[in-house]
Amino acid sequence: MMQQSRSNRETPRSAPKGRQPSEVVRTMVTVVIARDQDSPTHLHPMVGETGYLGAIALATANLRLGQGDAKLDFSEIFGLSANGFFAPHEEAISLDREIDLLRVVTRWFEDLPSPLLLTWKGAEFDIPFLQFRALAANTPAKWLLTASQPDTEDLFTTGHVDLCRYLRFQTLSMSLDQALCEIGFQRDPTIRGLARLELTASGLLLLAANAFSLRGAISENVFNNFVDSFQVRARQFSVTRSHFGFYAADEAAKNG
Repeated sequence: MMQQSRSNRETPRSAPKGRQPSEVVRTMVTVVIARDQDSPTHLHPMVGETGYLGAIALATANLRLGQGDAKLDFSEIFGLSANGFFAPHEEAISLDREIDLLRVVTRWFEDLPSPLLLTWKGAEFDIPFLQFRALAANTPAKWLLTASQPDTEDLFTTGHVDLCRYLRFQTLSMSLDQALCEIGFQRDPTIRGLARLELTASGLLLLAANAFSLRGAISENVFNNFVDSFQVRARQFSVTRSHFGFYAADEAAKNG
């Protein structure tokens, strides 16, 4: 996948609408979800074939964009589950109901000053599902409405980047796991539940940074510095979340 997308390295970013700011700080957020098909404790029976939102992991990075320059640093990762139906680990946040999970994530997301949501086929799958579950739980979520708007390639102003489209793979059926394998993602069957979601969300941040470098939105040096900051944080996380030991090593290959 990355071999094909390297041909896009010289593709210029689309011109933004209106005046582009001289500098902006964005919080890049990746969202990975798990569906729970049968949770009798949920209070909202509007399910159909979608299932309930059983768990969610969010990973963040700080992106400072300036004219001809950028800085990118890994920030945080956390996982939440609804009533423990999705194998939490000791650092996870366990909530009683799906509606509580939706409210916590919505409140957290909408408190961010300039969020940039990053997904893999999110416009097609994850965002509509989350919108449906928010509707079922009568939980307004403005961030989902923003994310459902057409995304652009202008990292200064867009609210959502679907990486599958960004890398021109919208016609392919490649899964997120397949895409992550290109950056050395670990398919360890012993890592399950929220631990798996957290690794996937963090891997999606690495994939996004790689994609931005390939498309010329950030430099290779910025990408490599991001990998360094990512590994430092992964090392810290691995003290209490052993699954991050994989990312603490030099598994996330740098551009070169």
